[in-house]
Amino acid sequence: MFNAEVGDAGYGEDPTLNRLEKLAAEMLGKEDAAFVSSGCQGNLTALLAHCPRGHEVVVGDRSDLYDFEAGSVSVVGGLVLHPVPTETDGRLSLDNLRSAIRDKSDYQCAQPGVIVLENPHCQRGGRVLPESYIKEVRELADERGQPLHLDGARIFNAAIASKRSPAEMAKDFDSIMVSLSKGLAAPFGSVRDGDAGSLGVTISVRYDGLHLATLSIASSRDVELIDSGCDSVMSVQSFWLCTVQGLLHPIPAELPMKNDFIAHLSAKLAGLKSAGLRARLHLDARVRDQTRGWYQGSEFLRQQLSWFRRESISARRG
Repeated sequence: MFNAEVGDAGYGEDPTLNRLEKLAAEMLGKEDAAFVSSGCQGNLTALLAHCPRGHEVVVGDRSDLYDFEAGSVSVVGGLVLHPVPTETDGRLSLDNLRSAIRDKSDYQCAQPGVIVLENPHCQRGGRVLPESYIKEVRELADERGQPLHLDGARIFNAAIASKRSPAEMAKDFDSIMVSLSKGLAAPFGSVRDGDAGSLGVTISVRYDGLHLATLSIASSRDVELIDSGCDSVMSVQSFWLCTVQGLLHPIPAELPMKNDFIAHLSAKLAGLKSAGLRARLHLDARVRDQTRGWYQGSEFLRQQLSWFRRESISARRG
């Protein structure tokens, strides 16, 4: 950060920011990109660019946008969230989407504004949405005259899992938000990509270069590290999301059991489905080294959670 090239981002004079946004736009196949401080801010500004206040955002009821962004699109943007059921594989059924999109001629209701998908889906075990399904939603959006936004916080993980480029993953969407701290080892920040004309609603911070010097998406080294085969962060992180986070969903067929530790952990924690566990990995530590520590810690974790559950039951009975 001390050596970062800086300038006034408000006038487009921050060279570090300009390089980051240019790279993000190229990698995701969009006209332009805007750096924002968080994924929440990225989704918010994207949706505000698509529709004015009082319009409706059709979104999954187990999406990060609906559950974990503090209702910001309503509080700040004046948009109405319309949740529809999220299937176990992260899809929003086409029938539910059709029912959720209001008739524009009915002025008693909030006007339809935008459809939002999440890929990969965090609360559904890191599942990657099928390409065929996304095309069907795109067709529905075009039929109803609706823009389509992607919460793609972990899109690089999904791209590697499906052996497609990030640009291919994003091509059917009018806009996409990508988090730089999800799998890309940056300490904070996100980028919002889309058509150049849709990026006007973005909060700019002067001298962003000081912050952007910490964002490692600008280094091809980190993208290569994610895609380093069986010993990659992405592969084990996906398994963790499937087996540890709630243990409520089966491991997807598209994620073969390559790591014995996953089976070991699943067996150890099989009785703790309500614990709502989640694990995070460190990009600079080899997966083999991390799994060695997890083997040693999983039994201790199981014992501690079992103790906590017993104490909670005793307290309720008392």
